[in-house]
Amino acid sequence: MLRGVLFDLDGVLIDSSRAWHRVINRGRERLGYAPPISWQAFIATFGQSVERDRDDFFARHSVEQVDALFDELMCDELDAIALDPLAHTVLDALAERGLARAVVTNTPLALARRVLAATDIAPRVQALCAAGEAASKPAPDLVLLCLERLGLSASEVVYVGDSASDRGATRAAGVAMLGLRTDGDARIESLQDLLELVKSA
Repeated sequence: MLRGVLFDLDGVLIDSSRAWHRVINRGRERLGYAPPISWQAFIATFGQSVERDRDDFFARHSVEQVDALFDELMCDELDAIALDPLAHTVLDALAERGLARAVVTNTPLALARRVLAATDIAPRVQALCAAGEAASKPAPDLVLLCLERLGLSASEVVYVGDSASDRGATRAAGVAMLGLRTDGDARIESLQDLLELVKSA
């Protein structure tokens, strides 16, 4: 029986890719890295962990320094984050059906909280599990932490994701993944498709 839905954040409930591209390049300029990272090079890495961002873009600095830099610079970019037009509707509809809702993201925890508040997602979910609380996706740790916080088992939830790291994390955690415009255990093309699946379940 389906009792909850877990969501990735970026690329699913929101699109913050343009904001993050600006943050990466503003951060590189501040810390003395050159040249700027092209959109094509950035988007191929989008959604990875802070550790991987450090390795790819800020090799002379620590993960902690990069994390703090992201937290500072993204505060100026919150207006550039686009909320999926159906995000609130879907979350509210799931709540009306008595289903738990949660976000599992590789975004650092403090920043994820700011983003959820700025997009009015925060009051619509019951749990947030983010980078810094456990090993980042594709490790299963954040997914498993979320299940623990919700008091649900892997067989009682589905996860909506859009990346290889989501596939790796859900597979390792034993959770079914709905791939949003990507392959998963099943594929959906929009959050509207998720509503239709839930209604028919």
